[in-house]
Amino acid sequence: MKEKIIKLAKKYLICFGIMALITVIMVISFGYSRDDSLATKYTILSDSFFVPGAVVLMVGLLIWVSTTGFFDAIAYGATVFIKGFTKFKRTERFERFYEYKERKAEGRGFKHGYLLICGLVYLLIGAIFTMLFSSVL
Repeated sequence: MKEKIIKLAKKYLICFGIMALITVIMVISFGYSRDDSLATKYTILSDSFFVPGAVVLMVGLLIWVSTTGFFDAIAYGATVFIKGFTKFKRTERFERFYEYKERKAEGRGFKHGYLLICGLVYLLIGAIFTMLFSSVL
């Protein structure tokens, strides 16, 4: 149990660390300085937290959707199409879509919830800076 918690904590730390690095790079690239007005600072911070949060959240949502089997038909069609051109003589039959879907469903499970949580936290921080920006104007 303790090993599981440590493993999950590492995932969160790595995710937040990468997002923090992206945020720092964005803040530097936007030209954040002490001389800027408060509204400009809030705008830069809002954008710098919102963009990595949105990207990580969308990646997490895409992974979640892919674990539900949403893209199985597309993957199956592409596989059958490509296999049709790879061998000149076909001796074995193609796997039926139902068999393909059942085989894929065996190993599924959403193990990337930390991406959703990290993305939501950063979006929340970006929203807070946006509200602060609105209050300054």
